[in-house]
Amino acid sequence: MSLDNLQFPCSACGATLTFDPSAANLSCSHCGYSEEIPGSDAEVVERDFQSFVADSEDWNDGIRHWKCQACSATTTTERTVTAHRCSFCGSNLVSSADDETHTRRPESLLPFRVSEKEALHCFRKWIRSLWFRPNALKSQARAGAIDGTYVPYWTFDALTRSFWTAESGTYYYVEDSKGNRKRRVRWRRVNGTHTAFYDDELVPGTTVVNSALLNQVEPYPTEDLIGYRTEYLAGHTAVAYEHDMLACWPTAKSRIDSDIRSACRRSIPGDTHRGLSVNTSYHNQTYKLCLLPIWIASYRYRNETYSYIVNGVTGTIAGKAPWSLSKLLGAATAIAGLGYGLYLYLY
Repeated sequence: MSLDNLQFPCSACGATLTFDPSAANLSCSHCGYSEEIPGSDAEVVERDFQSFVADSEDWNDGIRHWKCQACSATTTTERTVTAHRCSFCGSNLVSSADDETHTRRPESLLPFRVSEKEALHCFRKWIRSLWFRPNALKSQARAGAIDGTYVPYWTFDALTRSFWTAESGTYYYVEDSKGNRKRRVRWRRVNGTHTAFYDDELVPGTTVVNSALLNQVEPYPTEDLIGYRTEYLAGHTAVAYEHDMLACWPTAKSRIDSDIRSACRRSIPGDTHRGLSVNTSYHNQTYKLCLLPIWIASYRYRNETYSYIVNGVTGTIAGKAPWSLSKLLGAATAIAGLGYGLYLYLY
């Protein structure tokens, strides 16, 4: 689901105001008028797991939901809009979905700090840095429309306490009857504890945006989250979550468990180990729903479309690009030739 282009009229000329990342206010590109965004009364609250109720607060004030019949995306506009085009596939097969759409209102967000101009500069810099890509890519790749989009993330906090056991191995060496030195391992049982606090473990609540690309542009400075206000969405879109907190928590827990296991592994004494077992208990688990900004766009090369995204706060970029088969084959041939030359030199 997606919330799309909430509009704020300019008090001076009536044109549409948009959020300006450089000034952190609403700005009119037509007449230059700017307007400060009032401080939000909403607090950035960490909520206890036990308090979660699915879709407990509808995000419906002054907006209208639309559902695309072509790609099933749900978008939202101002209530005064009577016709709408899908923001994701461009289809006009869109119908009202107010009666069937219920989505939780986010409580916090990170405003854009990277402007559209800066995001396009990031794209061009990224294109120039690519290796093993077609030579013509740098001159022919052209970015299409780039959209500022807020992506819904569930954040998770947890205090963890873990008890681990393993067999620790210490190397020692012996000589056989021929005087050859051989390595042996002396095993012993060991155990220990590990305590860690995890703050704002991020899991996107949507599949509208490619999750692999989202992972590549993380992290976000979530310590700078502010209370939600619709003015920050002016000129941008916002995607509403598809998966609630309970569905996203297993992903966060899996990442935390993996990190804990790595930490416990590093705590094992000796030269090697085997049979690591970790038992973890979770305490003080909390969550929140926030919006994090990205710039998302696509570009065409030889009639194929490729996508890229830019972290709207840090400028970190991730994207897909075509490979050059001739360059890959050339590199493989060069490596093979180098290896053969080295063989001839040595033997």
